[in-house]
Amino acid sequence: MIKRILAMMFLLTGTVTFASMTVRAQAASEADKVDAYIEPLRSELRMNKAIVIREQLTLTWTEADAFMPCTNVMKLVHLALNDAKIALIKDHAENYGTTTNTKAKYLANRTLDLDDKRPLLRKKFYQAFERVLNEKAAAQSVQLDRCFDLLMDLQIASEVPLVN
Repeated sequence: MIKRILAMMFLLTGTVTFASMTVRAQAASEADKVDAYIEPLRSELRMNKAIVIREQLTLTWTEADAFMPCTNVMKLVHLALNDAKIALIKDHAENYGTTTNTKAKYLANRTLDLDDKRPLLRKKFYQAFERVLNEKAAAQSVQLDRCFDLLMDLQIASEVPLVN
């Protein structure tokens, strides 16, 4: 089941990678390049995430009505966290080639801090989902969320160069 979901997510997001690479090559500044790559990817993943969740979760009408406000709050929290990660990537891009040891340490520590927040948020939302969904659906929603986070991280990490 997970393999099928991951395959579906890779297929759904494959076109974004090629399209964003073309746009990225035409961008002017390093920050513009980051935006040109990440923004279409984020948009496509959000849309595909909603499709996959809708297809994978079997909810009653009552559960679906209660689930939507929770997921909307979760989206906003994810956006804020992802915006912080994107700002960090832009910082890295702007300093690429001139990164000092101090800047490298800052980038590493900030990345680790942001990475630590994601599981804590997922746990918080799982607890909220448990209040409005059956146990299986709550677990599946968190599992799917994690899959999409990993997919997004993989796609971005494949494009971000190592600190030099």
